[in-house]
This record gives sequence, C-alpha cells and structure tokens, in this order.
Amino acid sequence: MLIVMMVVAAILAGWLLITKRHGWGSLFLVVMLICQGLLILDAQQHFGTTIKTVTTTAKIDPITSAKGNHVLVTEQLKKGKTVYTAYATRKPSNQKVQLVLNRQKRVRVTYHAKRVAQVTSNRVYHYTSTAAQWLFSGVTNDGQLQRQTVTYQLNKHWHVLTKKQLTKLGNMLKQKSVKTAMKTAVTKQVAAEIKANPKLAKQQKALVNQAERRYISHLMTSVAK
Repeated sequence: MLIVMMVVAAILAGWLLITKRHGWGSLFLVVMLICQGLLILDAQQHFGTTIKTVTTTAKIDPITSAKGNHVLVTEQLKKGKTVYTAYATRKPSNQKVQLVLNRQKRVRVTYHAKRVAQVTSNRVYHYTSTAAQWLFSGVTNDGQLQRQTVTYQLNKHWHVLTKKQLTKLGNMLKQKSVKTAMKTAVTKQVAAEIKANPKLAKQQKALVNQAERRYISHLMTSVAK
C-alpha cells in the first residue's frame, strides 16, 4: 500500500507543482518522502515488527545402529575459505537421508532427552498491528526469517560420529580380535550380574544384549575422541 501511496503522491505533487499550486504540491511531496522513508525503515530495520518464535518438532531415525546404539553422522564441508558442518539423520517415513547444514543457521546437539527429535525454532518478524500489515502490504517483512536454530534432542543411546569415525568403527567391529574381546567382556559381565543376583539367570538373553550395547557404546565413545 505504501508503494501505491508514494506513486500517487509523486504524481499529484508533480501535477500540482506544474500547475503552480505550490502549497499542495509541497504537501504531497512531503507525503511521498514520508512513504519512501517508511519503506526504507521497513526494509532495513523491520519497522513496526516484533520477533515471533515458531517451533516445529520432527521425529528422526539414525543413519545406522549397532546393538541399540544409534548414530547421527556429521561431515565437514568446505566452501571457499569457510568450513560448514553437515548433520545427517533419516526420515522415519521413508528412511531417506536428511541433511542439515549449519550455514545461516545454528545447529545444536543435546543429550538426555525423553523424546528423540529434531526441533526447529524459527524467529520470524511479525507486524504488531493490522494497521501495519495493511500499510506494508505488498512489501511486507511479515514472516521473514531472522534466525533459525535446529536442535537435535538425543538420549544416551545416540552417538555423534563423523563419516570417517563411522567407517573406522565399522572396520573395528569386523576384526576378529575386537569380536573376541567383546565376547569375553560380555560373558564376564553377565556372569558377574547373575552371581550378584541369581534370579537374573532367567533373563540371560536380555543381559547379553545390554552388555553388548554397553560395550559397543564404549567403542563409539572411544572412536569419537
């Protein structure tokens, strides 16, 4: 609407000044300049707006898993002299890889979440009144993104590994020595737990799975260092 008002004011100012009605011509010239000033304020300083936060939450699946240990993969990407980090997970609906790049956005990873999810928080400009929305219609900053923050809310069963670290882990798990060491450690741990509480003997399979999960979790933690 401001653009329309500015164009109309400019036309009227020109016509009035040509017809030597300088008083009215000057008035419409001032109106035109005010409209132009408001447009500049809106474009550069988001005049008449406030910040509104819009948050969305989406489920995520890991790139890969090993004995209940889930992996979010990161990779360094270089563009010119700037290095960015890409974060990779999968969409639960179709298992397609989805990437988030910390370019023009902030990416955080937190642990101890009750619900694993990708939380996207958008801080957008929002006009404080319908009058402002009407005035700036057509050139509006309403809904324009100021900042985006993506937070991966993970729990203790998730690990963040680089692509190189994940490859190293995969090679380690294929090694006979690592398999033997894991089997020995798991057997020893399960035996100790049953000795401490003989009733757990009926849950031996579950105890083995838990011990294997802890062992691989330890491997992932050591690889990530």
